Amino acid sequence: MPRLLLISYYFPPCGGAAVQRWLRLLSEIESIAWEATVIAPHDGMWMLRDDTLLPKLPAQIKVLRNGVHHGLRLWKLIRPQKSIPQGELDSLVSGSFIDRLLLWIRLNLIIPDLRKNWNKAALRCAIAELRSNDYDVIISTGPPHSTHLVGKALAQRTKVAWVADFRDPWTKIHYLQNTKPMYLSRAIHSFLERMIVSTADLTLSVSQSIVNELPAGNKAVLYNGYNQKDFEGITYLQTHVFRIRYIGQITTGQDLSPFIQLLVSSFANAKIELEFIGTKLPNDVAKQIPHLPLKIHTTSLLSHQEALTRMVNSEMLLLIINDAKFNMGIITTKLFEYIGSKTPILCIGNPACEAAMIIAKYNAGLCLDYNDQSGWKDFIANQYEHWQQGRYTKNTFDTSPLSTQVQIHELKHYLEMICSKR
Repeated sequence: MPRLLLISYYFPPCGGAAVQRWLRLLSEIESIAWEATVIAPHDGMWMLRDDTLLPKLPAQIKVLRNGVHHGLRLWKLIRPQKSIPQGELDSLVSGSFIDRLLLWIRLNLIIPDLRKNWNKAALRCAIAELRSNDYDVIISTGPPHSTHLVGKALAQRTKVAWVADFRDPWTKIHYLQNTKPMYLSRAIHSFLERMIVSTADLTLSVSQSIVNELPAGNKAVLYNGYNQKDFEGITYLQTHVFRIRYIGQITTGQDLSPFIQLLVSSFANAKIELEFIGTKLPNDVAKQIPHLPLKIHTTSLLSHQEALTRMVNSEMLLLIINDAKFNMGIITTKLFEYIGSKTPILCIGNPACEAAMIIAKYNAGLCLDYNDQSGWKDFIANQYEHWQQGRYTKNTFDTSPLSTQVQIHELKHYLEMICSKR
C-alpha cells in the first residue's frame, strides 16, 4: 500500500481553520488505499486548541510529534496580553512602539515566518522516519510556508516525490501586501516562493486564482471541501428569531460596519439576531454594539462540531471576502462548510471572484459587491419573508462534488500522477 508523509505545523489538537483541510483528507485516506504519517509540533504557536478534533483522526494515521516551541513562551513573556500572530500582522501596524518594533523584526529579520524555528526538529524527525520506512510521497502544507523548506530538504536527500500544498498565497498574501516589508525582504520571499514551486514535483492550492498567481511550476487545484460525515445527526430547529451568523476570524479588509449599519437602518424592528462566533470584533464595532437597536451577540471559540451545529441552525450565514489586492482567489475553509450546512449564504465581495462562482454553481446563496447595500437588503428581506411565512428551506442542490469524500479521489489522482513519473 502506498504511503505519504505529511509535514504540517497546524494539526490537532491545534484548532481553527488551518487544520481542517488535511484533517478531512486524512479521515478519508483509507478509501483510496493509501497510508499516512504526519509530523507535527508538540506545542506550536497556535491561537487556539480544540481537543475534540483528536477523535476525528483515524486510528491508522501515525502522528509523530516533536519540538518544543520556545517562541511561544518568548512571545507570551514580551506581549502577555496580546494574542499570537497567525497570518495576521496588520493589527501591529498602528499599535504601540513595541508592537511596531516587533512587526519590523518579524517582517524583515524573520523570513519566511515566525514558525521556522520548528524546521530543525521536523527535519530530524522526518529523516529518521524515512530511514526506517518507505514512503512514496512527501507533502508539506503551508502556511507557515517555512514548512515547505522542510519538504524541499527531504526531497533532495531522499529523492522521494514531493508535493507543496499552499492553503494560502505566499508573497501575495494580504498581510504582506498591507505591511510592506523592505525591498530585500520581499525579494527573499519571492526567491523562496519561486524555488519551492519550481522544484516541487507538484504544487497544490485551494483555488485556481492562487494557482495562477504562483510562480511557474507543475501546479493544480485541490479544493478544501467539507466532510459530509461531520453533518450527520445535526438537525435544523427553527426558533422565534431569524439568525444571521458569521463564524471565524475577522481580519484586515473585512469591514463589518456597513453590514451592521444596514441591519440597523432597515431591519431594526425585525426579529433578527446577528452573532459573531470565534472572533474578537474590532474596537470601533465592539463599542457600538451596546447602543444599537439590534441584537448582536459575540461568542467565544467553540469546538468544531458545535460551530457546525450553529451553521446548520442559522437562517443565513455571512461571508466577507477581504477587500484587498489579489483577493480573487480567496476561498476560505469555512465557505465549504457553509455550503455543506445548506444554509443560505450572503457573501460580500467581488461578484467575479472564485468564491462567488462556487456559491452560484451550487445554488448556495449570493455574492454581492462591497458597495451593493441595496442588493444586501433585498437578499435579506427575501429570506426573512420566506422565514416569516413558514416557506424557509435549506439548499436542496447536490453539493457532494465539494465533499471530502470526492476531493480525496482528486488527491489520489495527483499522487498517482507524480509517482508514475518517478
